[in-house]
Amino acid sequence: MRRFILRENIKHFHELLKNEQDPVSQDLLIKMLAEAQHELSRLESIWLWTCPKGAVPFEVGAAVEAALDAIIERSKADFGSVQLWNDDTQGLHLIAHRNFDTALAEQFALIRDGVGTTCEAAMISRAEVIIEDVEKELGLEALLSWTRPAGIRAIHTTPIFDRHGKFIGVFSTQYCAPRSLAPAQRRRNGDHAEYLGAILERTR
Repeated sequence: MRRFILRENIKHFHELLKNEQDPVSQDLLIKMLAEAQHELSRLESIWLWTCPKGAVPFEVGAAVEAALDAIIERSKADFGSVQLWNDDTQGLHLIAHRNFDTALAEQFALIRDGVGTTCEAAMISRAEVIIEDVEKELGLEALLSWTRPAGIRAIHTTPIFDRHGKFIGVFSTQYCAPRSLAPAQRRRNGDHAEYLGAILERTR
């Protein structure tokens, strides 16, 4: 669940608690409020750790999160992420993700050359990297160390460019089952990358 949705839920739970008289319902709302606050705290800690290094304003990060949610829904993916290139650190910084646990978020907080990820491959090739089934592709031992624990079988990674054609990041969708990329989805990924590029240009 995204941070901005959690914030709205927390506000809603507080309002409900003000007017709720039934003790059982109050206990349930208090439990739901505590869970939402805990999850928001976890996501905020990851955000504060990764995004200042990528120099991403809060409003840009929120817009990227909303765009990623839409991409995930349209592609019916199980996971997703957006990473922004930073010239100073010479790496890709994780600025938005969906369904990553803390371990995955920490692992992909900063990607540099030589780590063998699809993000790195898309950065180098400046082209989409499509892995239909990580279990059947050769030479992907580095990926298997994290895809197997997460239950990921397919990865689609698309580079993001600004309006001048400069590489500025990547977005990825991950799937729990083998997944090819149909021509229509490839075109949509191009549209998604263009839209994300327009948002991320605001960090430049």
